[in-house]
Amino acid sequence: MVRPEAVTVTADPAGTAAVTSVSFLGAVSRVHIALPDGASVSAQMASSAARAFAPGDPVTVGIEPGGVLVTRP
Repeated sequence: MVRPEAVTVTADPAGTAAVTSVSFLGAVSRVHIALPDGASVSAQMASSAARAFAPGDPVTVGIEPGGVLVTRP
C-alpha cells in the first residue's frame, strides 16, 4: 500500500502518467492518476498545489522513501 501523502506528482510534458481527476477535500486535495500499465494511484497534497493539475495533464509520479507499507493478505 502506498500512502497518498507519500506520492509525488510533477507536471511533465513527456510524462507517461496522466491525471484523471482532482478531488477538493478542503485544505488538501487528491490527485488521481492513471499509470501507463493501467494501474492507478492517488496523491494527496495541499489544495493550493493541486490547482496546478487538471484531468488529462501528463505527469511523472514518484514515491517518497518510507511511504510504502507492505502487508500480508
